[in-house]
Amino acid sequence: MYDPPDGALRAALIRCCRLGMCWAVGVLLLCSAPVLGGPGGQSHQQGLATPLAPGLRTMAAGVPAPPIVVYREDFENGMGTTSTGAKSLTANTLGAPQYAGASGMTYTADTNWREGQRCSGVVLAYANGLNADDGGGPDWATTGRVVGGQTMANKCSPVAGVQSYNGIRTLARAMGQVVGGGDNDHIVSTYTECTQTSVGNTSTCDTLPTGQTTSRMFETQQQIAVTPNHFYTFAVDAVAGNCSGTGTVAQGSDPQYQFQLLNGATRTNVGSPMNPCRDASRVAFTVNRPRAVGATTTMSGYVSRLRADTAFIYSGSSLGVAMYDQIGLTNGNDGGFDNVEVRDVTPAVDKSFSPALLEPGQTSTLTLTITNTSDLLAKTDWGFVDTLPAGLTLTGSTFGGTCTQLAGATMTRTGAAGGNTITVTGGDLALNQTSCTITVGVTSAVEGSYTNSPTSNMTLTGLVPGAPGTVEFRWPRITLVKALGSARVRTADQFTVAIRTGSGTGTVVSDPSAATTTGSGSTVTAGTGTTGAYVGRSGTTYYLTESGAGVTDLSRYDATLTCVDATGATSGLPNGAAYTGSNSVVPATGAKITCTITNTAKPPTLRLTKTLGNARAADTDEFTVGIRTGSATGTVVSSTTNATTSGSGATVDPGTGTTGVYTATAGTTYYLTERAAGTTDLTSYGKKITCTDASGLQSGLPTGATFTDALTITPVAGAQIACVLTNTVTRQDVYLLKQAQQPNGAWSPINGSAWELHADNAGAMGPVLASPGVVAVSGQTGQFKIAGLTPGSYWVLETKAPDGTSLLAQPVRFTVASDGSVTLGSGSGTDVVTLATATGGAPELVVRNFRAAVLPAAGGTGTGALVAGGLAVLALAVLLGLALGSREARRPEVPVRP
Repeated sequence: MYDPPDGALRAALIRCCRLGMCWAVGVLLLCSAPVLGGPGGQSHQQGLATPLAPGLRTMAAGVPAPPIVVYREDFENGMGTTSTGAKSLTANTLGAPQYAGASGMTYTADTNWREGQRCSGVVLAYANGLNADDGGGPDWATTGRVVGGQTMANKCSPVAGVQSYNGIRTLARAMGQVVGGGDNDHIVSTYTECTQTSVGNTSTCDTLPTGQTTSRMFETQQQIAVTPNHFYTFAVDAVAGNCSGTGTVAQGSDPQYQFQLLNGATRTNVGSPMNPCRDASRVAFTVNRPRAVGATTTMSGYVSRLRADTAFIYSGSSLGVAMYDQIGLTNGNDGGFDNVEVRDVTPAVDKSFSPALLEPGQTSTLTLTITNTSDLLAKTDWGFVDTLPAGLTLTGSTFGGTCTQLAGATMTRTGAAGGNTITVTGGDLALNQTSCTITVGVTSAVEGSYTNSPTSNMTLTGLVPGAPGTVEFRWPRITLVKALGSARVRTADQFTVAIRTGSGTGTVVSDPSAATTTGSGSTVTAGTGTTGAYVGRSGTTYYLTESGAGVTDLSRYDATLTCVDATGATSGLPNGAAYTGSNSVVPATGAKITCTITNTAKPPTLRLTKTLGNARAADTDEFTVGIRTGSATGTVVSSTTNATTSGSGATVDPGTGTTGVYTATAGTTYYLTERAAGTTDLTSYGKKITCTDASGLQSGLPTGATFTDALTITPVAGAQIACVLTNTVTRQDVYLLKQAQQPNGAWSPINGSAWELHADNAGAMGPVLASPGVVAVSGQTGQFKIAGLTPGSYWVLETKAPDGTSLLAQPVRFTVASDGSVTLGSGSGTDVVTLATATGGAPELVVRNFRAAVLPAAGGTGTGALVAGGLAVLALAVLLGLALGSREARRPEVPVRP
């Protein structure tokens, strides 16, 4: 059986158990066992013989704590390990030094149990006897010598054949293996050697007298201070050298140790006789015996940790302890003892309330738990008077719990409804009973916290104070406060909070005096924007609301709600939940709830959408919009899923050509851009952009502004900006005027020509465009109109020349810019194709055709005329071939390039 330690280690264990770590106590005790000393865990090097402070006992209600050792004698004070270092337990006349405890405590014993008589009453360790000549030992304790004229008869013989002195040394060695200290551990011998001759040989194995005052092995000569009205018991470690067999049935030669309580002259046996040979704690050791004779070189030692099986309640403030052997045999009955203890084994009383938090007028159950010490001895007739704190009263006179009448005086429990005193007498704990309880209902009519302490509120008999209990009667409280997670959307924005009943629009029950915030930016001035602590009722639904003060628009903020109950009583409270405008809480009994509505300015949003003001320049034209950071060519941060348009003509398919709503960061600059998709030529379009802010917060937004490469916007918090970028094709009417030279050299309009309009194919003339055509202007000589050209490059080809004129030698390339202006390219020239302005300001291409050459009439005179005519024809052919081509033009077979 292992006894847990006291002192600092016990205190640490108590603290651990109060923190819910009782599971670790057993492990710690087991781990610490090898390094601790005897009962109570006191080291054998301290020689304790003084009362020890009882200290706190309870580890936890219902969990037994170790006994408190109030007195302990380990027979180590002033002891040495030399061969002559043994001492006598008692005073004697043989020159033996008497042992005294650390506090000066001295001891006595009866004849045959003292001064080395029968080899008993010697305080020694195995190390006290290392003289190789005679087995060691002091002269006063060994036989075969004459000291002061007296022969050492009936003492400890070290001689061959008897070896009693070395026998008790061997028993000390066995004890040291169990309690610590090894060969330096000291015991008091109770060897009961047979009568010896003058030279130390055994003569007669006689029987010694027995009884309370004739076979005392140990008795304190001074009183031990104790606390009145506590329970006490005794303990000792014993070693026996003659234990026949291994069974549990006592043999006639087994030692039988009996404790006595000394109360003045009164001696009272405590518990039953204790047998170190048969105790359940017995541990057998085989140890080497010094100066062995013959084949017997070892000796068996049986060490038991004996504990009285009875606890007694003691009203005095001091006591003495004695121990005697009820067996007087000298043949056998060999032994020794160590670590005599007086143990305080008083049960503890702990208090608790359930529930510990409730509303005034409700009933809490006060539970008083009486917890035994770990010895689990029966404790009879304890009691107490418990005076409840002022304001706390009993709800009735009926008591419950598990404590019952077991022995001794009748158990009573009294108290009256409305009173504040509980009286219990005759309380009992049975042997091996861990704990029992006494319960009663208590209440308070008013709010308050009440601590019922076993130390300050109780008068205890046979009990020590354990942990107090605290009960609180309190109405639930709710506090609603306002906080800001960002700067206000508008500087003047303020907020009002309220607690309501019935609904989110119900009656305001909270204090409105400080309910409206003040402050600026993200700061709420301390003491404003709060309802204060509203005293509510458990189980009632309360609605938490806020409203904008003045012109504050709550829709511009995101709001969250977090509630914390300082008591932990209310479950299911929101934590960072979305605030819907009238969230509710239902407080539990005694709750202390603080709720915080936190408003954060909504982040700005941006959206760019593409539209067309007229039909696309080319039916395949599509456009991609984006929101970028860093620059107009920076990273696209908006969604690209539907950013590219689809559709034809002037239609953009719904859901395409949009960035979607992009959540931006206030104060960051964003670039709104457009890019051509596929082969689209953006220069064919004029662009206007218009932006609006649904929240009305963003200033300086464009309306119908010309859009070039990108629009930069730095949104403010809460802004909801939507921009529409409209592309409109620039359509320009272009005129063509056909002129011919008159005989007088003047140029004038002429009808009769025909034209084709061709597309441009990478700088070369492409296919004929069916629309728009080159159409003659009604009522105008030689004038044609090409209607509604979009920006881009085109080619015109004359397919028929007016009568008497030559075809245009090659097609003419011209380009319409996005602003409607026209420039000429390949095929133009100052004397062939020039650019002018038609009536109304539209651009006009002026094409001059030369008249065709005419051959001279036949029948001219002379060869000179023929030669001249031939040369003229040849010159005309060359001229026509090089400059004018044939009258009916053929389309070029290869592209014409500039």
